[in-house]
Amino acid sequence: ERLLPTLPLLAPAEFTRDAERQAAFWRVRKGLIPSVGAMRARGTSFIIEDVVFPVERLAEGVAELQALFDRYGYDDAIVFGHAKDGNLHFVLTQAFQESSDVERYDGFMKALAELVVGR
Repeated sequence: ERLLPTLPLLAPAEFTRDAERQAAFWRVRKGLIPSVGAMRARGTSFIIEDVVFPVERLAEGVAELQALFDRYGYDDAIVFGHAKDGNLHFVLTQAFQESSDVERYDGFMKALAELVVGR
């Protein structure tokens, strides 16, 4: 909770014990994957990956993960997961029709492995 005030958020972060609010948050989370899948370009693959960072280095790991998305042009990537455990999931879409598509994904995955192993 101490970190939240320092983060640039689109909307204020909210913690709740209210069962109805919790259910609403879960509905949003469960809708992320179908939403990204529905918006992906025809002929692309829908890829889900998991990464884990030590909790004390999670913020740094997430920032570097987002930098990788930017560097490799994954503008549609979303991140979600179990931050209190350092476990994150991310979803992105990728074409594999052209050799440049495969090279892009290969470069991203190699950089991702270096990032995660280095943490």
